[in-house]
Amino acid sequence: MNLSVKDYHSQLSVPSVRESFPQAFFLEKNLSFFWKILGASLLKFSKFCYKLSCYLLTGYLEWL
Repeated sequence: MNLSVKDYHSQLSVPSVRESFPQAFFLEKNLSFFWKILGASLLKFSKFCYKLSCYLLTGYLEWL
């Protein structure tokens, strides 16, 4: 099957990546939300570890 360059080019053109892969963009949004939650949790955990290490080193508890 011989296609001219014009015909072949029209077959390759995609109207929009978002229209072609809606699931991918939905997944990207969910992953972005997941990373935000994970980052906030890691920040809280690192603060907890810092306060715990301060307590273990100094004996002073600064939880409040």
